[in-house]
Amino acid sequence: MTEIKHHPVVSSNIHSAGYDNKSKVLEIKFKNGSLYRYNGVSKTMYEGIFQADSPGGFVQRWIVKGKYKVNKVK
Repeated sequence: MTEIKHHPVVSSNIHSAGYDNKSKVLEIKFKNGSLYRYNGVSKTMYEGIFQADSPGGFVQRWIVKGKYKVNKVK
């Protein structure tokens, strides 16, 4: 898999997020240094992170507690 370009997120918990449209993989880097990769995420869901009033709440509700397969990268 190619490296996914991340974009900063204005959040107290999330540092940045990146998305690969071809593989539908979402990466989220948290401010504690953890990096998670979520598989099968739609681009609309990725874009929702940046449009939400609370990006951290959005990620917790729709991504973390969603039905996505997740891998901790680091």
